[in-house]
Amino acid sequence: MRDKRRLGLLCWAALASCGWPTGPSRLRPPEGETALLVLPDDGGQAIPEALAAARRRAWVEMYLLTDGDALDALVAARRAGADVRVLLEPAPYGGGADNQTAYLALQQAGIDVRWFSMPGGLVHIKLLLIDDAAWVLTANLTSAGLTWNREYAIIDRAPADVARAESVFQTDQAGRPLADDAGTRVLVSPLDARPRLTAAIDAARASLALEIEELSDGDVMARLAEAHGRGVAVSVLVPATDRSAATEAGIVALRSAGVSVRTLSSPTLHAKAMVVDGATTYLGSVNFTRASLDDNRELGLLLGDASVAARVAATLDTDWNSSQ
Repeated sequence: MRDKRRLGLLCWAALASCGWPTGPSRLRPPEGETALLVLPDDGGQAIPEALAAARRRAWVEMYLLTDGDALDALVAARRAGADVRVLLEPAPYGGGADNQTAYLALQQAGIDVRWFSMPGGLVHIKLLLIDDAAWVLTANLTSAGLTWNREYAIIDRAPADVARAESVFQTDQAGRPLADDAGTRVLVSPLDARPRLTAAIDAARASLALEIEELSDGDVMARLAEAHGRGVAVSVLVPATDRSAATEAGIVALRSAGVSVRTLSSPTLHAKAMVVDGATTYLGSVNFTRASLDDNRELGLLLGDASVAARVAATLDTDWNSSQ
């Protein structure tokens, strides 16, 4: 499989050199708009392919980076002359030294790779800045994230959003405090993710569909229950296995309040996604937990894009119908 993927990258580079519309150009939306990848349906290989095809920059801020193809892609971008920079969480929860191999490999390739820590939290963000676009992922750069999990990736070229994502990366790289900026579609923990996500829940009038890896924050769950109580059709999907004790308690609390909660076995649910009234979409790294909202470095998008909402809603509906 690795040999096939390496061959794919070589073919990709050859096509790009001939001017064929590959990777980011194939996926590239018009200026100011967004494109959506649904994984594993659309194939996660588009992500390392886009990194490998970067020509101006490939900046990565990531919780877990263990996929060999993603590492190869960053090295390829560096060799092609792109400005490649990587920020990594030094101690992933339950992962120990998982990022150490990537750190050393990138360092040996001459790439600017650094550890970045959040006091009292984790660097749980999944952000790529590739040339003139911000890629906001629910997936880590791992084989699971790119191959078999339920994940989403938004390719966002709106200048204000890209500038905000740049500011997050640059201030984290410099170890400076991040300034508030609520004027874009980008939301960031621990700055403004909580108020913006809870406001989106409170704004629901007809439907609120959610699939999420972790769900335990008391205030968020109370708002979901309140939405159900005022007649909003609330549906919540969580993973069928490997749930935390806090999420188990959250499921019990929501079901006790009458909220419909189901579990998804396949694909493995790692996404963090919400569609409100079929019109507003949240996608990103933020789980609905206190730590994710208040302690970690996280990043997501709150979008009013009709096509994104329709595709995510259709995916949520498919997952709901195959859940228990």
